[in-house]
Order: sequence, then C-alpha cells, then structure tokens
Amino acid sequence: MGLITSIGNDRAAVTQSLREMKHGIDFHPELQGDDSPVKLAGTVKEFDVESSDPEDWTYPDQYRVPRATLRSFSPHVLYAWCALQQAISDAGLTDEEIKDPEAGCTHLPVDPCDRYINTLKKWIAEALWPATHLQSLHPLPEL
Repeated sequence: MGLITSIGNDRAAVTQSLREMKHGIDFHPELQGDDSPVKLAGTVKEFDVESSDPEDWTYPDQYRVPRATLRSFSPHVLYAWCALQQAISDAGLTDEEIKDPEAGCTHLPVDPCDRYINTLKKWIAEALWPATHLQSLHPLPEL
C-alpha cells in the first residue's frame, strides 16, 4: 500500500491521523486572494511543488525520481509515483517481478474512508454556521 495524502505520507502517519481524527485541511496559500471564494484545501505536507519547474520541487529524500522522468510530471503524478514506490516496497516486489509483463496493479474501493469523511463533514457543518457557506462550495451529503 502506498499513501501520499493530506493526513500523512505513509501507512503509519495516515493510521495515526485517522485514529486521532486529524483532518489535514489547511489554508492553501494559492487560495488566499480576495478573488478566491475557497480558502481551505487538503494539502500534502513535505512536498513543495509550487514552482513551474519540476527540478525546483522538494519532496522527501527517500524518493529518487530520475531527472528526465521528473520533467514530465505534474505535482499529482509526483504524489502518485511516490505512493507507487511505497506500494512496491510494501509488497516486497523485486525489479524482475515489476518488469514481468504479467504484473499489474489494482486499487481498493475507498468505502472504509467514507465513514471518516462523513464524520468530518458533519463536524465542519456544525462548526460553520450558516452551513450554506460550505454547501455553496461543495454540497454536503445527507448525514
């Protein structure tokens, strides 16, 4: 399993955040202008990808992205690549196994996360009054 998220960048950190009900929502620097109605976002920590040049990006040292490969990445691809490296390591796969044409990958549904997300939405809705401000940004499901 590989995880690069707003609540942690590996299994241990995400597990701890979930147990402590940490949300990972912060003020996003790019959204602080007067023209932006949205001010908060789930931000990925330990990654600085604000530069338009990927070679200026900083990210955790354990990930070694080849320079030629990094140039073709958007920030989200970098997050996915790092999560993939975790998943490969977690599975104990060798380079030979990864290169096997029969190898593949899958992802699991996020249903277990729905309960956590719905609890956060409820807390946010209760904390913000009137809740219509939150509704105008992203409709809340029935709780």
